[in-house]
Amino acid sequence: MIIYFLADLVGMLSLFLCFGFVLARDYHPSPTGSCESLQLVVDLVNSNPFGDVSAFDLVCDSGYRHFVAARDFKKGQMLAWVDRSHLFGTNNLPNQMSYDLHNHHLRDQAHILNFLLEKKKGQFSHHSIYLNHLPDVVNTQSHPFFWSQEALHAISGTSAYSDLEESKRNTILAYHDALSHISGAARFEGEFSDEAILEASLLVNSRVFAIGSDIVHNVLVPIFDIFNHADPDSESINVLVHNEMEEPLQRMTCSASRDIKKGEEIRNTYGAHSNFELLQIYGFTLPNNKRDTLRIPFQDASGRSKAFIAKRWMLGNNGNDLNLVAFLREVVTPDMMDQPEVVQQTCRAVGQSAKTNRASITEKFNNNFSSLEQFSPPVVGIIESEVTLLDTVADLVLDCISTEVALLKQQVKMALQIESALERSKAEL
Repeated sequence: MIIYFLADLVGMLSLFLCFGFVLARDYHPSPTGSCESLQLVVDLVNSNPFGDVSAFDLVCDSGYRHFVAARDFKKGQMLAWVDRSHLFGTNNLPNQMSYDLHNHHLRDQAHILNFLLEKKKGQFSHHSIYLNHLPDVVNTQSHPFFWSQEALHAISGTSAYSDLEESKRNTILAYHDALSHISGAARFEGEFSDEAILEASLLVNSRVFAIGSDIVHNVLVPIFDIFNHADPDSESINVLVHNEMEEPLQRMTCSASRDIKKGEEIRNTYGAHSNFELLQIYGFTLPNNKRDTLRIPFQDASGRSKAFIAKRWMLGNNGNDLNLVAFLREVVTPDMMDQPEVVQQTCRAVGQSAKTNRASITEKFNNNFSSLEQFSPPVVGIIESEVTLLDTVADLVLDCISTEVALLKQQVKMALQIESALERSKAEL
């Protein structure tokens, strides 16, 4: 049985190699609005006593907009500030609208509705210059909600495909549900198309800052919302954004989190996200994202439906015993302590599911396309993320079913001890 399964997996690995992915890519967020429209926002903030962002120089490179430091800065030094008069969000809802201020779901949806209403005012909006610089995610197809059919076909074999479709439906449902719970909002039912709701949701959720302590408001902060992302552990992060909304300042500021050299790109962090989360919220992916996860459903030895959550940061490099222990932590239970044959059977079930998922990605892509090179980095990125995790799981399954019984029992014991220690730590917290 093991010989057949090994042969099966070797065949699968050959199929992986034939796909020919290129993993070394430089990914940036999707192109945004024009540089000219953003420069108007910069000029607006700098031209009155309600802000100062002169510490930044705007750079545009093939549609990729970003800010660089206009001079050297020392760690802790304030770089820029934006007055509350430039902020836009739930802090300035129309007078006739209100909601439970402690309900974060309604707060998010109220912000989206307010965005739609404000944008509808066009040039008569107090925030028109800011709103006009925001990207047209519909026509530029810079988010998967608006990707072309060709791009969607390319990822149709991935789990991200169905998850994105579900996210799209839930985004629209959440908005309509909230209208009946926000006082004064029901009259706007039917006012905006699903496309407009999706676009507003993406623009707001990808730029929002939370301000306040007891009562929290969502706001969009001009200039600060352009800072590009770096992983929370990355040395590329060089600024921190601060909420100084209390009297008398009532402003948002940013300071240097480390020394910054003139010409260095200004980078914030959007948080610790997998590539699917980055794609779903912001429309881009990162290469070799250590925070990637993938849910792999399987049936255990008793025929029960379970799911293995493959975590890239835990699996690490192939061929390491500690990686196998991390893998076993996710699939074994205490009753398997002295049942290595059941452990290996479970590993086979996970491997078979990974094989099926991987074949689906390959088949659906190869049926329509010959190369990944024709697609944008986010399309390539989400496929590569899933393929990399599936490849790693396949290697670990091979390790599991080919390990000598005595050694496998030791590794299962170690995996269960680690899991038990972590559970105790959580309980103590």
